[in-house]
Amino acid sequence: MGKKMSNEILAIRNKIMPYKWGMIGGISSRLKYDKTAQVEAELWIGAHPKAPSEFVAQQNATSNTLLDYEKSSGQTLPFLLKLLAVNEVLSLQAHPTKEQAAVGHAAENKSEVPFNSPVRNYPDAQAKPEVLVALESGFEALCGFRQALDSVQVFEALGAHPSLRKAARDVIKEYIRMLRGEGISGVVTWALEQQAKRIAEIAAAEERAALTADNHNADPLSDIAEDTAAEAIKNAAETADDATEDTAGEAEIDIFHLRDDELIGVLKTPRIGRGRLIMQEVLAALQEAALTHTAIPLPGNNPQLTRLVTLLLKLNSQYPQDAGIVVASLLNHLTLAPGEALWIPPGTLHAYVHGYGVEVMSPSDNVLRGGLTVKHVNPAELAKIIDFNGSAAIRFIPETNGKNSRYAPDQNGEYATPFELVRVLEDCVIESDFPLSVLVVNGKYEIVARGSKAALKIGDSVFIPGGKVSLTGSGEAYVATGQIKSWR
Repeated sequence: MGKKMSNEILAIRNKIMPYKWGMIGGISSRLKYDKTAQVEAELWIGAHPKAPSEFVAQQNATSNTLLDYEKSSGQTLPFLLKLLAVNEVLSLQAHPTKEQAAVGHAAENKSEVPFNSPVRNYPDAQAKPEVLVALESGFEALCGFRQALDSVQVFEALGAHPSLRKAARDVIKEYIRMLRGEGISGVVTWALEQQAKRIAEIAAAEERAALTADNHNADPLSDIAEDTAAEAIKNAAETADDATEDTAGEAEIDIFHLRDDELIGVLKTPRIGRGRLIMQEVLAALQEAALTHTAIPLPGNNPQLTRLVTLLLKLNSQYPQDAGIVVASLLNHLTLAPGEALWIPPGTLHAYVHGYGVEVMSPSDNVLRGGLTVKHVNPAELAKIIDFNGSAAIRFIPETNGKNSRYAPDQNGEYATPFELVRVLEDCVIESDFPLSVLVVNGKYEIVARGSKAALKIGDSVFIPGGKVSLTGSGEAYVATGQIKSWR
């Protein structure tokens, strides 16, 4: 970045978040930073307390970050801008409305749930709507439920392979009967309950293993302690049972961390017509069907079946024994081209699968998870906020001006304090009374604000307190702000 930087255009340095689902060096390589071998998932640009952007040049003794700026100016940034590098599927998640967040936050405060507790559902009282814009071709996302009939049809095709063993076929048929009878909400609620139970069992097993290791004065990271933990967890999986089902004397199927070749043949005779299915049986049947379709492709073209088979294999390789696989398989599986966007209002269950994207959202931490994670899952609370309507995923069509695009899905503030995102591919002028943040992801731009100017290249980011901002150049840049007064 050029050295001449006025106090109207402030260079900022942003934190990279090393979440496990990210790419090795994903952010650094994309933005031409120094190479790294670290896993990089997200670049955060904003004032969020977890990772506030820092001013490259210290402003004064009390203002070194955008969080400091908020406190000193009294002006809250209504957005958090992120660059995502997705290598593994993110956790299934949904976000509450502002009314749900306010009620949930107050209730947890009253119950004195610590703010840093892993079981806290509402760290703040804000909604968290989001817009995701694909940065490159092939960004994959799971978003919103398919129509129940569409899911029934694709699962019928999955279970109809003539080479699939009868045990697996029968389990899939029973699962389809559940889907027809209880609908999307019934199946998802059942899966979330099974997920929460499984996580609790594993956590209890790990605690017992840790105590055993301590009693033997073992190093918690030693092979002995790891073997003890693995055995305890395995035992917990094998002895797990559903008290609502008549399964006395029968052990559950244990497919914990089985390889694909080990999974074939793991199904025993399914317990059909005896209440709800066993989650491990459903997971094993879906995986066996996916492997069968892959090993022996059927003639014809069924894109939905192909995508389902690919997704099941991918999720099982990343999250074996996770009930979130069942939930994920009910969602729309979308692939976005550069500039295509998803609008994710409160209640929309979603997960990103792979690729680079730019995301702007309200700066909230309220995330309720539904699977593909070892983090806290609260099925009862999540069920309250999920939109179970089987509508198509919400693709957002931006307003365009030449090659530039403006993403403003909630201009009236129905869900949260309005925020907007502009994708800049050519010269652009934006005026806003709110602060603006700019990130350049390709090419070079000159930025002008109130007569001051600076040169930006790929990887550079700046903060402007507000007003009219012009960008001249070519490449690709993103500007996040509150409500925009005008743009051209």
